[in-house]
Parts: sequence; structure tokens; C-alpha cells
Amino acid sequence: MVHEEMNNVDLAIADLTDAIKINPTYYVVYEDRAKLYEKKGEIIKAKQDYLQIAKIFTTTPDYNFDKGWNYDVVCRYYSLAGELDKAEPICNNREILTGPSSRGEYDFYTSRGFWYFHKAKYEESIVDFSKAIEINPFETPDSELFSLRAKAYRKLGKIELAIADEKKAKEIEDKDKTTSPF
Repeated sequence: MVHEEMNNVDLAIADLTDAIKINPTYYVVYEDRAKLYEKKGEIIKAKQDYLQIAKIFTTTPDYNFDKGWNYDVVCRYYSLAGELDKAEPICNNREILTGPSSRGEYDFYTSRGFWYFHKAKYEESIVDFSKAIEINPFETPDSELFSLRAKAYRKLGKIELAIADEKKAKEIEDKDKTTSPF
């Protein structure tokens, strides 16, 4: 998104809106636009985009919702949209989040931790994010888990732990920037 790099958020949002008109089921565009809305402080618009992503994943056959691997995504976006009651039966269902096409316990702890965080259950979110970090099935840890855990620590006044996680998240992000082929 060239406009975002040039700090022209409004033009970037306009470009993403045009892209949505071209392909209204491509969720990545909604996600990018939601993040820009958040950056502008337009939280209601961001939540509407997050809710649209959840709807895409639950109604668009191309995303294989019935196969299980998208349940963690739906949990996350319902949580971001503030639809915590819709998120709860998905985020707390170990069976569907650890199905054969998911990434197992990692998805369960990540999703439930995300839901706990948005329910302001920070202690519980820290426990689940910590388990997800420990399980990590990827070569590189997910910097977002460290960032979210840092935010939960801050909410609980555990500043030193928050700072340590923020540093770890930044370290991972910086490493990703230097090793990415793009």
C-alpha cells in the first residue's frame, strides 16, 4: 500500500475501498482497511470491516469454513468486531480449533487468548498466549502474540514483563524485515 507508506491514510483507504468493489470476498483488503481505520481512530468502521471478514469466512465456500482451519480466523475477527458473544462458542471450542486441518493446540490457545484479551480477562489471555508461544509450530515466532501479551501485561500493571515482550516482538519484526524476499 504505497499511500500508507507515504502517510496518506485517506488515499490508501480509498484504494482499498475500490479493491473491495472489484472483489468483495477478498478478506485481506478488509483487514488492511480496518487497520487503517484503527490508525485514524475510526473504530466503528474498523469493527464493521472485521465483522465483514468473519461473515466472509462463514458464508463463502472458497474459504472452506467446514474444514476447520478458518475457525481461528472467525474467532479473531468476531472478537475484533466486538461480537464477543458470537466469538465465544468458537473461541472456546477445543475440538473445532484443533481439528485435522488446523494447527492444533496452537490455534486453540491463540484464538482463546485473543478472545480473553477482548473480554478484558488479561490473566487468562496471558496464560493462553504463553502456551501458544511455547507450542509455536513455525520457524519464526509470531510477533503479534508477544505484542498482545505485552498489552495484557500493561493492563495488569506488569510493566517490566510488558517491555520484555515488546522488545521480543520488535526483534521478531525486525528479523522478518531483513529475511523477507519481498
